Amino acid sequence: MEVRDYPVIDEYVVNPLLTDFYEITMAYRYWKSGHANDTAVFELFFRKNPFHGEYTVNAGTYEALLYLSRFKFTSEHLKYIQAVMPYAEPEFFAYLEAMDMGSVKIHAVREGKFIFPKEPALTLEGPLGAVQIIESTIINLTSYPTLVCTNAVRMRVAAGRKTKMIEFGLRRGQGPVGATMGAKYAIMGTFEGTANTLLGFLSKGEIPITGTMAHSYVISFTNESDLGELRKLKGIDLVDRANHYRNELNVSFCLMTMNSGRTRTIPNCWRFSITPVAMWKDILLWSIATTLLNQE
Repeated sequence: MEVRDYPVIDEYVVNPLLTDFYEITMAYRYWKSGHANDTAVFELFFRKNPFHGEYTVNAGTYEALLYLSRFKFTSEHLKYIQAVMPYAEPEFFAYLEAMDMGSVKIHAVREGKFIFPKEPALTLEGPLGAVQIIESTIINLTSYPTLVCTNAVRMRVAAGRKTKMIEFGLRRGQGPVGATMGAKYAIMGTFEGTANTLLGFLSKGEIPITGTMAHSYVISFTNESDLGELRKLKGIDLVDRANHYRNELNVSFCLMTMNSGRTRTIPNCWRFSITPVAMWKDILLWSIATTLLNQE
């Protein structure tokens, strides 16, 4: 699926202070020695393909370009830098206040294209002090999207074109930004949808949101009679479907009991739950997931 340009990270998070402090102190030394406006070329590359693979898929370029277009130190930013660099002259902070990325030339591989070790995925050419300050940020904004997109493409290659792949990374993502960025670049890597509602909103509905259900939903029903009309989904009786797959796969489900604080299990069986009461609910959950997958 083609992913159009839309921001995932707020300007409050991605601003000139999102850099390593030593980038700013190096820029100070360039400025103090008269080299801040020397022309410099920075190349973004990597040394090895991830996952022991043979290729990498470029991603995150949009995030980097958006950051550069918005780059501007605010008065609050400068006040903080002055507090941590009391030795710097006032003229240095005036230099930072006037800094923008309008004079920086950018050459980049298009997002979604294959890239390989030791070749530039993105090149920045401009004043030494400016491109030095943005170095860490550009690496941060492109590395994770490239990693996620590459992994998604590898999954597609393994699964094949006919398999529908949905992203469910919110619960295990690296915080809200990492989870939403991961979902966005999984879509770029040919996933067809996501469970992340925020990403659907940010994409203005372009990216489909979907999902299954949590185990808590299943165990909220205590017996088959509680299901009522929910027993059927798109005309399919879910309990009958569960029994069908159980017989088809010749699966024996474990019945587990608590005996003096110990768990007793029937050997050589497929364990689905820890109590006989909950067992049928797991069968139902399995059936619902299987039914949804087979409805395509």
